[in-house]
Amino acid sequence: MIELVFSVQDLARTRFSSSPMDHLLLGAVGAARGHYVGGSSTRERWWRRVRAQAPAKAAPFIELVNASSEGMPDFLGADLLGHCRRLSDELDDITAVRDDVVRSDLARYEQVPRLPRIVEELRDEGSAALRRVADAAWALHRACLAPDWSDMERVLQADIQRRARTTAEHGPGAMLGTLHPQLAWHDRGVLEYTEPPGFDGVWSVPLEGRGLELRPSLFLQEGVGFLLQDGRQPAVFHPVTPGAHRDGPPDTGDGLAVLLGPAKARALRAIGPGKGTAELARCLGIKPPAASAHAAALRAAGLLATTRQGRAVRHTLTPLGTDLLDANPG
Repeated sequence: MIELVFSVQDLARTRFSSSPMDHLLLGAVGAARGHYVGGSSTRERWWRRVRAQAPAKAAPFIELVNASSEGMPDFLGADLLGHCRRLSDELDDITAVRDDVVRSDLARYEQVPRLPRIVEELRDEGSAALRRVADAAWALHRACLAPDWSDMERVLQADIQRRARTTAEHGPGAMLGTLHPQLAWHDRGVLEYTEPPGFDGVWSVPLEGRGLELRPSLFLQEGVGFLLQDGRQPAVFHPVTPGAHRDGPPDTGDGLAVLLGPAKARALRAIGPGKGTAELARCLGIKPPAASAHAAALRAAGLLATTRQGRAVRHTLTPLGTDLLDANPG
């Protein structure tokens, strides 16, 4: 059993945040690892769909995340304020971690055979090697997570808004008691995790006025995760409200979104008679690399053709793409 002990000050300092890094970490971790707390069918579907797009440059990040069954290094959890985190800010925070913290976190790997090269580099170089980890994480994000992140973020924010309403109507204790079936709130000021996997006894953690950061995740389903480090605000990673996925575009009766995913369905519709990558990005409200990734996926599916015009490119619908849009009007 794990107990988080709240004071009045802790309840006042409890807050929500959404994090692309959280999803990148859980997206990259193998389901066979002992620290993989529950997983989710959403994560499995996402990884099956995008794993072929994972670039070789992402290998150091994926290898580090999966290096030990004892868990990930704590320095991969960025310590930031803010309601909607940006991956660039999270990676900047990670690359600023001190040498002694990096080497201390890697002590858990002392008994692990056949460590990946990136762990040895971090041991030898300390924080200087974190830039390679950050670059690998960014490569994985750009290729696999960024095209879907805007849709995922909407679901996460909807979950946060629901819980904020529960807090306003019934109080913070009632909200904390709804985070997960195995999390129970007690009026003595304790949030209790009743059956943490692989954990015996009772671990009582006073929050000591630091409050609690609540971070919803689409890549958790059966379990919850904790980040309990000295010198920073504790965090709980919890699943989104059951059924929250149905608030998103894939389940609104849009067959095109069910087939392609909501982000790529919007991209296909936005291309219309033809658009360049920058124009498509502006239309969708995303960055050009994400628009380029959408176009590449749609081109691979035979739904659009790309032609070069000088230094620019132009994307146009193929007959198959046109037929698909005609059969699935927005």
